[in-house]
Amino acid sequence: MHFCEGNTCLVAFLLSLPGVLDCWSVTYTPQSICAMRGSSVTMGCSYSYPNRVTVTETFWHEQGTWEDLSKKDKYKDRVKFLGNTVNNCSMKMEGLRESDSGEYQFKFITNYSGGRYSGSPGVTLSVSTLQVVMSPPTVTEGQRVTLTCNHIQPCPANANPTYIWYQDRKLVSNQHTMRDNPLILNSVSSKDSGNYSCALSGHKDYPSPAVTLVVRYAPRNVSVSLSPSGNIVEGDSVTLTCSSDANPPATTYTWFKMKRAETFQMEGSGWRNQITNISSEFSGHYHCEAKNDIGASNSSAVLVDVHYPPKNTSASFSPSGNTVDGDSVTLTCSSDANPPVHNCTWYKKTGSDSILIATWNSSSFLLASGNGGLYYCVAHNEYGSHKSSEIEVPFAGVPGGLFAVLGIIPVVALIVVLVFACRSRRGASTKSTSETKDDASPVYENTSAVPRTSDQAQRVQFCSPSCVVNQTEDDAVIYSNID
Repeated sequence: MHFCEGNTCLVAFLLSLPGVLDCWSVTYTPQSICAMRGSSVTMGCSYSYPNRVTVTETFWHEQGTWEDLSKKDKYKDRVKFLGNTVNNCSMKMEGLRESDSGEYQFKFITNYSGGRYSGSPGVTLSVSTLQVVMSPPTVTEGQRVTLTCNHIQPCPANANPTYIWYQDRKLVSNQHTMRDNPLILNSVSSKDSGNYSCALSGHKDYPSPAVTLVVRYAPRNVSVSLSPSGNIVEGDSVTLTCSSDANPPATTYTWFKMKRAETFQMEGSGWRNQITNISSEFSGHYHCEAKNDIGASNSSAVLVDVHYPPKNTSASFSPSGNTVDGDSVTLTCSSDANPPVHNCTWYKKTGSDSILIATWNSSSFLLASGNGGLYYCVAHNEYGSHKSSEIEVPFAGVPGGLFAVLGIIPVVALIVVLVFACRSRRGASTKSTSETKDDASPVYENTSAVPRTSDQAQRVQFCSPSCVVNQTEDDAVIYSNID
């Protein structure tokens, strides 16, 4: 390309005057460039001028303007002049944008009067852009999605392009149906969510702007957590938290409590449920339901086990009703406690005093005959104790009908009757037996057969109708029940 001031070159040429070959010129190689968005291009350029002039300034500008590209904010730090003030006018443009498409020209200024020269026409730059289109734009788990890579202002060299796809900047595998373009995702799930972009084969470093695929799904992995962890004691404050994985996030939460095979819906619909000053009535299994506009899901149950000291403690005995000497009764201490009562302490009331009579790890113990009176128990666990009300155990002594008869019989006859009762209970066929030990100390089975000294007679006591009396080597008489 040759450009001269006025008709100087033309006249010089026509007149074949010296200096014709010194005409002004700017040459572009190539004159048309097509490149991908984000790439860099080099516009090759050379220029010439008469030997008698000196180049004082060089720069590139857009067609229709005279402003130096390097001084415009749009091209700042993206345009680099590779030439000199002799004959090289090449220029490099980096990070191409769609708006960079257009015509660019080189201009140089010399010391020659009016010597401002620009090579026109200049270099035509076309910036090709890729764009991803997603259909449908809103996707729910299980649906099919189609991603299409559109080529805007395609370059002639890319008339039949092939494409590569990226998800979150990683090459998409062939697990989905894909034939270059479009990319088809069948039955999408949450793992398909991400940023998708495409690129031309051979130009993987210049992908399209990313499009975000958001897969919507109902709540899942719903769970309930309990705070604080560890033992919960009556009076504490407890927080139940319902968590879930959902898109969009769950907006409605429903709480349920199950106790004794019955399920109750609780008040409140928030993801957090706080119970202050908790009591034993709140013990049970809790679960929540998380819901969004796609669906709902339930959590598994978590146990809220409230610990508390014994309460509602009561004492009882069996058999009920009047009892007589020779009978035994079972005293039972009952209490509501968590953890269960680990021992019960029994007391007998004597006037205004309370006498400790037993401490048992179980709730019941056997009371021997002849111990009527007022009793109460105290139940204990690791959190405290609680006292029952008093109960009366009515031992009536010897049966009342027998006292009426015995009142008119001499003491000797009374002994005979008792011995007879003892024999009768053991059976009419029971015989008195005696064995002589090496020291000739006799052992007797019934009181009627015991020869007693006056000292021994003073130690004879009433026992239950069935009894054993043993005489030791020092002539001590020992009585024991055999029932």
